[in-house]
Amino acid sequence: MGWFFSSGKRMNRKELERILRETSSLGVAEREYVKGIFAKYLSDGISKMEAERAIRELKVQMGDVVSTYEADELRSRLLRVFEE
Repeated sequence: MGWFFSSGKRMNRKELERILRETSSLGVAEREYVKGIFAKYLSDGISKMEAERAIRELKVQMGDVVSTYEADELRSRLLRVFEE
């Protein structure tokens, strides 16, 4: 399935929090920071496109708490949810 053609699956807050807890490279402060970035997408759940957008936002912002490595690991884990 292409990047712009979503299956319609959305990730809820509990799924996001579970993934953040399971991402061992993220500490408590980093998890809270990531939740803050994703907060604007959580009203109706997070789509694959919104997850990609939030990860790009994490990677682009200078001086972020989250490193590029951590953002890439998180991206991999999030996208697996949409492939299930």
